[in-house]
Amino acid sequence: MYTKIMVPLDGSNLAESALALAFALGRKTGASLHFVMVIERLSSIFGLGRVEYRGDWGHEYLGNLVDAAASEGSKKSTYSLNTGNVVDELEKEQDSSGADLVVMATHGRGLIARTWFGSVADGFLRRTRVPLILVRPTDSMSVVNLETSGSTVLIPLDGYAASESALGNVINLGELFGAAYHLTHVVVPPTRITTPYLPHAADSNEVNAHEGREWAANYLELIARRMRHRGLRVTTSVAVNHQVGQGILQEANAVGCDLISMVTRGKNGLDLLRLGSSIDKVVRRTHVPILLHPMQA
Repeated sequence: MYTKIMVPLDGSNLAESALALAFALGRKTGASLHFVMVIERLSSIFGLGRVEYRGDWGHEYLGNLVDAAASEGSKKSTYSLNTGNVVDELEKEQDSSGADLVVMATHGRGLIARTWFGSVADGFLRRTRVPLILVRPTDSMSVVNLETSGSTVLIPLDGYAASESALGNVINLGELFGAAYHLTHVVVPPTRITTPYLPHAADSNEVNAHEGREWAANYLELIARRMRHRGLRVTTSVAVNHQVGQGILQEANAVGCDLISMVTRGKNGLDLLRLGSSIDKVVRRTHVPILLHPMQA
């Protein structure tokens, strides 16, 4: 499934929130872990000594992580300590290392990188060409839940083939943890029009909304049946919300899921991710790990 998992870190406890899940995935898949840290260049000559110190500290820190990964059952783990722009270097390291999955925290602030890790995660997820799991620093317990038989993966689907393209991948991942799956579709109700000049508009809107919910229920059940034929535990739901992202978060809370899986679209995977988009809303507000599958244009 996965052969090498890249884990970006900045030396902080916040960024290390991704380690538990990375270790678990390494054990389950047999993949090696590749830890990456980037030292930002300092323009001032007075910063040279600080860079040298950070480099020494970074090598010791990353070396200890390799040892920790071995004790967690992940063999042949490696590390890289780079210098330069954090997002640029992470992108280069992903390509050169051959990583086929990236696991990283959404926030952190450590000795090595002065950049707030939230901006690093945001910048990197727009460029990644492999699946990316983002873990919120407060969600370490979600990792534990994912390894129990009662874990659930939420998969929002929008009716297009693109959103279904990563089903095989997330199903394989869920099977490693014995997870159940919950498929959901968010129906955006039409804007309600009430005016004496269009007396039947309200009735028409209600009919369209009902048909939308009915279509979504049938669509989800069709996919669910295919998955159940494989012996998987699958449930479905249709959410109604004027904002798709809010609807997905609503279902995530209702189901009590332990992981959300979504497919992104656009050049290099996440060029369409922007403030206000449904995916962006979920990434910024979810309290469980989110698995993002970039779909190349």
